[in-house]
Amino acid sequence: MSEMARSYVAMGISMMGMYIQQVIKDQGLEKALDYYYNLGYIFTLGTIATLREKYGDETPTPEQLKETSSENMESFGQTFEIKTTPDGIDMKIIKCPFYEGWAMAGLNNDTITQFCKIGGKGAKAAMEDNYPKLVPYADPRSHADGVCLEG
Repeated sequence: MSEMARSYVAMGISMMGMYIQQVIKDQGLEKALDYYYNLGYIFTLGTIATLREKYGDETPTPEQLKETSSENMESFGQTFEIKTTPDGIDMKIIKCPFYEGWAMAGLNNDTITQFCKIGGKGAKAAMEDNYPKLVPYADPRSHADGVCLEG
């Protein structure tokens, strides 16, 4: 994805950042994080649907999970590295339009990090609920330890 296209995606995501700010104001940070955990879970059901379409009821191999995850991440304009592990994948996000969009909306780094981590936990839970023998990716970590390098 070109930098211009990634910038347009980030501008669209900035609206989500404004929504997040309003939810925090009206219902508090914990409730906003709960909602975003659910969004991470629901969003990942799309990846699971793609995996089921491609591979049926069989648990995908780490290489198949890597391929499908890469396609999904590329469609959102993320720059990333994914490695296969014996039982799944591990990834690092290098550049992300979610981070850029939320920063445009005025969310600070600490808040963005909390949302990225909780969304990742929701995504991981969805994968584990559907493919219990597959490790979808490393536990969401703070950027200092790994997954998101942008924050």
